[in-house]
Amino acid sequence: SERGRGHDDDDDGDAAARRRQDRLRALKLEEAKAQVHRLAKDLEGCVGMQYECLRCVKAAMNSEQGLELVTTAPEVIRTLALNFDAGHTRVCTLVLELLSVATLYSGDGHQLVLDAMDHYRVERGEAMRYQTLVECLKREHLGDDDGGAERGLFGVGGDSPIEFKANVMTFINTIINSAIDVEDRMEIRADFVYLGMFEALEDLQNMIRLISYGGAGSDDDSD
Repeated sequence: SERGRGHDDDDDGDAAARRRQDRLRALKLEEAKAQVHRLAKDLEGCVGMQYECLRCVKAAMNSEQGLELVTTAPEVIRTLALNFDAGHTRVCTLVLELLSVATLYSGDGHQLVLDAMDHYRVERGEAMRYQTLVECLKREHLGDDDGGAERGLFGVGGDSPIEFKANVMTFINTIINSAIDVEDRMEIRADFVYLGMFEALEDLQNMIRLISYGGAGSDDDSD
């Protein structure tokens, strides 16, 4: 009987140890969730500050003097381009808008934007220049637009996926068509073709057709 009580005590001890371990795991899980939440809030604040800084640059570029200053400063254009991986479509759209303005302003501005794309490739470890731009066109899901925390490269807020892809395509057309020399234009275009731009565009067109068909179907159902 004493041996039996010993086994019972061991079982009780094991059960108590398991309960303590379960409580410890639960506490660690809650702590991890809290840390993720705090990090998400910090990221949202950083993105907001980043967006406001870019808006200040945009305001400066609304004047002739500001445009001239920006398009004669390689470091400014390079810094603008590096903001493209902000993880927020609204920020990235503004970056593309500013780079497009610099591209269209002058031949020097266009060359600085191309240089910034080369710099981006080196800093972000792209296999080829423009790789990230084409990947934006290929990516099926750019993230949620529900106002939550950042999720992935193009997380939340700003444009819908199709709108953002349209903005990316507009920028691509701008840097291709703004090349003064025909050979330069063909070279830039060839880089995008090699990266699969046409296939990405075909997928985008199919997506738009599916959405349009779905909307038409909903209208038909409501009648």
